[in-house]
Amino acid sequence: MKLSLNWLEEFLGARVGMAPADIAQKFLDLGFEVGSFQEYPAVKGVIVGKTLSVGKHPNADRLKIVKVTDGTRSEDVVCGAPNVAEGQTVFWARSGAVLADGAKVSEAVIRGVKSPGMLCSARELGAGDLAGTGQAGLWILGDGIPPGTRLEELASMEDVVFDVEVTPNRPDCLSVIGLAREAAAALDLKVAWPAPLAEDDSLPFYPVTIEDRAGCPRCVARRIERVRVAPSPFKTQLRLLRAGVRPINNVVDAANIAMLETGQPLHAFDAGLLEGGKIVVRRARAGEKILALDGKTYDLDPEILVIADAARPVAVAGVMGGQDSAVTERTENVLLESALFDRGRVRASRAKLNLASESSYRFERGTSSWSCLTGSWRARETLCQGAGGLVRSFSDTRAETSKPRPAAVTVRISQAEKVLGEKIPPAEIARIFQRLGFHLFDTGELGLGVQKPDWRLDLEAEIDFIEEIARIRGYEKTPSRGADVRLDVSGKLLRTRRGLSRVRRTLAALGFSECRNYGLVPRRQAEKFSPRGALAAISNPLSEEQSAVRPCLLWELLSNVKRNLSYQKKDVRLFEAGRVSRRDGG
Repeated sequence: MKLSLNWLEEFLGARVGMAPADIAQKFLDLGFEVGSFQEYPAVKGVIVGKTLSVGKHPNADRLKIVKVTDGTRSEDVVCGAPNVAEGQTVFWARSGAVLADGAKVSEAVIRGVKSPGMLCSARELGAGDLAGTGQAGLWILGDGIPPGTRLEELASMEDVVFDVEVTPNRPDCLSVIGLAREAAAALDLKVAWPAPLAEDDSLPFYPVTIEDRAGCPRCVARRIERVRVAPSPFKTQLRLLRAGVRPINNVVDAANIAMLETGQPLHAFDAGLLEGGKIVVRRARAGEKILALDGKTYDLDPEILVIADAARPVAVAGVMGGQDSAVTERTENVLLESALFDRGRVRASRAKLNLASESSYRFERGTSSWSCLTGSWRARETLCQGAGGLVRSFSDTRAETSKPRPAAVTVRISQAEKVLGEKIPPAEIARIFQRLGFHLFDTGELGLGVQKPDWRLDLEAEIDFIEEIARIRGYEKTPSRGADVRLDVSGKLLRTRRGLSRVRRTLAALGFSECRNYGLVPRRQAEKFSPRGALAAISNPLSEEQSAVRPCLLWELLSNVKRNLSYQKKDVRLFEAGRVSRRDGG
């Protein structure tokens, strides 16, 4: 999980005020190793420009002379980007600007033509790689940004991005909000999460049918009309790039931003391409196929969970959508789908089709009802702001009539003290649980009643909550004590080992080689070397060759001799010192 410090601080509503290495250590103390972090410096002197015309360079076939304006004056800039064209909104680093790598831009003469600065790519600005986005060269911005706008007015380029390794039991932290909760608990801050807007009860119901109720406990659908598909705003593209996600358009990017924020994968369909104006969550039927977004056609079968319209599958549930219903530049109406899928079903589909994605990675680890609804709400907000759409219908379909609340657990203060090895005031324990977002209620002298939030899938038993106390307080504060170990002070074991060592050295000096055998032997042969009823047989052996524990060392030594003789080794001298087992104790 790539985490932007700017994004994290936005969710915390405050600056962290720590060096990147100290932040990485803090996450490690919480149980999340930071594999690496990258610091992005500030970019200075870069403005937005508008290309007025593009002409050929008189002395170079691959260079062009671009007339670009900042809204008040225009100049000719030499540019070698293959995607430059007239009428584009681009970034212009004028003379004196400082780029992401620290290089200072100055006026230069390029193949005989003076160039007052340069037009910039995403990499030169420290935003990442736009490979695969259709922008091979300059970073082309959407319309609506006035020429002359300074880059820092659009977004801060100065940032630190942490590569956080999230353990499989904490899928809630595959999100900015999840890691923000952890940081807030450790630093005693509050998460500045915006309150979701209430749903409009007057909206028509969007028809969703869940046939596989075990495979999909919940599905939230919103039909958003009159959207304008275009490139996302600069800040959105920057966040996606630094998170390692490729920007596509303002509709798809809204779903991806919501996924990164909440951990909930979503999918946006072109509502006009869905047959029958509805979706059905069901098992695939024999013989059905789907052309996925990766451009490949996959054969489906009844073991695979799909989202279908009235005629055909339009997505492999929790894995990838289909091209036949994908959002394109011609899309006007969008169906935004957010669902809870059974992690086992998603894992089976991914493995069967050999098709992995960001969505399947998250669904296989688990999502929550909170992320399902909140992710849909966040995507709606981003989409409507960036694409100008209006929600025309909505549905929240559940396989169960009521949402089960997480079970409450009583955390005994005495048990916490026993496990952690010290007395911790109950008030301090309560504060830690509250900082983690747990709901508390009094259970009298027994301890604290704790109800975990919906998104904490990893907490089940009392010991899990006690570990949370140690984790947030800091494991280094837990006192250490020596183990209660009883040693053999009689010297008998030591004398035995010394005697065996002398025997080994003597036999080796006489030309013998020591054998080390497994100790598991064929039962039929072992019975010949063991008294009746004394053989220790294995009830569920891996093979007949390992069906009993050896009653003596002789059979395996004879087998070693036989093997060496078969390779024409005539002078064979072997010995072994090891354990044997017999039921009679002999």
